[in-house]
Amino acid sequence: MRQKIRQFPVIFIFLLNLFTIYTWGKEYRPEVGVRALGMAGAFTGSADDATAALWNPAGLAKLKHKSIFVYDFSQGALSFAYPIERVGTFGISILDLNYKDRFIYDKLYNPLGKFEVGYNQITLSYARTIGNHLMMGANFGYNRIPWEDSPWQPSFDAGIITRVKSIFIGGRITDIADTKFYNHEGKPLKNFYQQISIGASWIPSKHISINSDLNAAKRKIRLGMEVGWKGIYLRSGAIRNLNKVETPLGWTAGASINLSGVQLNYAYLNDDGIDYKHLISLGFEFVGIGQKRPRTLGLPKNESQIHRLSPAISHTPRRLQMKSTLKSEVNPTITKTDETIRTHPIKLPIVDNPLKNNSLLEANTALEPQQTSESEAEFNESDNSKSNPEDSETLIVKLGKKYNIELPLILAVIEIESRFKPDNVSQAGAVGLMQLMPVTARELGLRVPMYKDPMNPISNPRLDERFDPKKNIEAGMKFLSKMINKYKKNYVLALCAYNAGPGRVDKNVPTIRETEKHVGRVLNRYYEYQNSPRKMRNALEILNAVLGE
Repeated sequence: MRQKIRQFPVIFIFLLNLFTIYTWGKEYRPEVGVRALGMAGAFTGSADDATAALWNPAGLAKLKHKSIFVYDFSQGALSFAYPIERVGTFGISILDLNYKDRFIYDKLYNPLGKFEVGYNQITLSYARTIGNHLMMGANFGYNRIPWEDSPWQPSFDAGIITRVKSIFIGGRITDIADTKFYNHEGKPLKNFYQQISIGASWIPSKHISINSDLNAAKRKIRLGMEVGWKGIYLRSGAIRNLNKVETPLGWTAGASINLSGVQLNYAYLNDDGIDYKHLISLGFEFVGIGQKRPRTLGLPKNESQIHRLSPAISHTPRRLQMKSTLKSEVNPTITKTDETIRTHPIKLPIVDNPLKNNSLLEANTALEPQQTSESEAEFNESDNSKSNPEDSETLIVKLGKKYNIELPLILAVIEIESRFKPDNVSQAGAVGLMQLMPVTARELGLRVPMYKDPMNPISNPRLDERFDPKKNIEAGMKFLSKMINKYKKNYVLALCAYNAGPGRVDKNVPTIRETEKHVGRVLNRYYEYQNSPRKMRNALEILNAVLGE
């Protein structure tokens, strides 16, 4: 909460400047983006696709799990956005600034219009999230108008978006220093004046958004709405020009169809001063570097759809092979406190705790047959000659001895659950290094507020102790130790119970595909650490740095 409070002065000063530094002018940069215009251009707070760079570059930071390519046939514009994990989102846009050459307008023999050479803009964009609720972005553009002696001129834009629960508040400045075009003799040819907008969006669910926007330069108020269900989206919007109150209220409408990441957008505009009416664009979605697709599983029609839990960093081969199906009675969202469900029993080996018996690999050959080459054996032998990480006196080693959990398993669970990020929040609402759900954390003695929206927790360790890495680890190890003892040191069942909840484990692996994959990743990483003290030392050093040791 304190972090949010500290953000508000920054946002307030930024928005205050929007009304004190703008320039009144006659001509402004054309607006491009079929989806946004279908909502009357009320997109400053809700910008979240590749064309966000043209409305509020901060919106590109929302594209954490997908890249988007959009081509606007009606406006001669191409936009591309690409997220890179832990770096930010990069974008590029190539535009035709001739806004009088549009779809089914003035060129019936060429209804798509033309991409007029010499009247274009190239924009490079970058955006990223700062903290949990603040997004910032910027554009650098290069522009030219169709005069033979017109040189290229740079342009600069900036934007900001903050989130308060389900409300997004955004602001943007376009053409910060005005974009002025001169010929080689210094004669002015054209000027795109500065535009300033603020907007707010209420997004109560992924199916609906209600948006508002105020363009201070054009003195226009815009309202827009988007409703979507199963790949079909409908939009509408209204525009009020405060400079011409006597003019009729402008309105817009739009629709989209999204099939397997391919999106077709259409918009109809009915606003004073706009001659072209019909807009159309085509977009494509795909996965970015270091990202996974949105965390839903494609399942057969007779099976339920569930959200994936925390993404895994491990890309090791899937040595653990288990086969099952998800029954229709399973709740779509995985939690760690669900009631027991019935599963078909399969035979699984019982594995003794290697603190007492170091032959886990041999005892567990039914799960993971291993073959080690001579070169690997020589490497492991030299690797083992170094100091044993388990001999150190760090907090994690002490807790492992306290709760009778071996170090390789602890490190494997933390890495796969959170990638060693103490502020990691999953889409199921699990938090911290060991991804504790609110109910489970409270049962383990941690202080956790009663959230209306568990996916939007307060990242203050004094208020939500799951964000305290040391308390999170001890609580998680306490719970994991309990599961190991409950299932008589069977690591497969213990890890399933830790991931999906003990209520789902009935002497068997829960019939949830994502749980199977998750347990397989943990065990694969566990075996790697067990076979390579060097890798285990590296992971322990990373974790110790997080813990401040």
